[in-house]
Amino acid sequence: MMKITAYADRISVAPGETINFMVNCEAKSFKADIVRLVCGDMNPDGPGYQERPVRTPANGTYKGRRQVIHAGSFVEVESGPALERLESFTLQAFIWPTTPDRGEQTLISHWSEREQCGAHLAIADGNGGLALTLGAGKNKLETFRTGKAFLAHEWYFVAATYDASSGKVTLIQEPLHTHVGTRDAGTTRGQSRLKRIPSHDAPVTIAARFRRRDRGRTVCVNHYNGKIDSPRLCNRALSRTEIETMKLGAQRGLTERRNSGPTGALSEAIVGAWDFSDGINTIVGKDHGPYLFDAQIVNCPTRAMTGHNHSGDNFDWKHAEQEYGAIHFHDDDVDDARWEVDFEWEVPEGYESDSYCVKLTTKDGDEDYIPFFVVPHVGQEQA
Repeated sequence: MMKITAYADRISVAPGETINFMVNCEAKSFKADIVRLVCGDMNPDGPGYQERPVRTPANGTYKGRRQVIHAGSFVEVESGPALERLESFTLQAFIWPTTPDRGEQTLISHWSEREQCGAHLAIADGNGGLALTLGAGKNKLETFRTGKAFLAHEWYFVAATYDASSGKVTLIQEPLHTHVGTRDAGTTRGQSRLKRIPSHDAPVTIAARFRRRDRGRTVCVNHYNGKIDSPRLCNRALSRTEIETMKLGAQRGLTERRNSGPTGALSEAIVGAWDFSDGINTIVGKDHGPYLFDAQIVNCPTRAMTGHNHSGDNFDWKHAEQEYGAIHFHDDDVDDARWEVDFEWEVPEGYESDSYCVKLTTKDGDEDYIPFFVVPHVGQEQA
């Protein structure tokens, strides 16, 4: 395992501009030297590797520190009064799992790891089907399961309800397509012994469970692999008829006179109704519910994916956005390591264009190179 790794915030830099370098080093210190790369061919029958040291103010010895990559994509919704006051609730979504047997994988979660309270809907560990965990503090946890294993690469409708006044819990796992010999559908009804789930200010997360903050970054666990379409959150335990109605759409102001969807008291129960077909070319998950809890999409999962309602008639999302309302999440997605800057170099004016590297070394013999290019400003004479 490499004990020193690094990257730059850009691949090319012009004279007068600054390039930043981020380093993860397990040693107490490391040395940085900027070199001009003459030849990078390591072939022993060729000219061999050649570099020329360059004197710069950035050259020197720096303190080593550990910087971690938090991989895995998810959706984050910052908490607000409508979320913090939740007692009873209904969670529902369409899902298309790809690795249902790879440990517990969170689908929708409103969970405080510090206080061990809240709720999270997940694929149970060991592919035990749909699972809902409720928490009211340390040693006050309950989990309900359907016990029906999910099939990979199949669409399901899933839902969970919890009534705080009665303690009744319902889980629904419904495949959209049936296959001979499979038993992947299930409905579970249970009774919670928890008297009350305390309120908290942790965010709502989709496709992962919130754990903590790390230097301004959100750290999650139990990442989900697969697609999620049309996640919904309501502030009471809906009946099965209401859940079926909610499937048809939860847009603000939608009425049966205009289209199908929740009306009257049912529309008032909506807390969040995220439509991933809206703003496909952005990193924002649009909320069509009354509180506009627009979500931040983290670590660049794949958007414009075919949803549960894809007809197969259009193969370009721009011609049928409503049929491409799914996001495909992966537990190893990364868009930016988001490390802190260890040192920088401002390229002097008139500096010669060429290929360069920052050579990083430690006293233990560990080594890494960060390649970059010095280029002329646009419109200026090139080398």
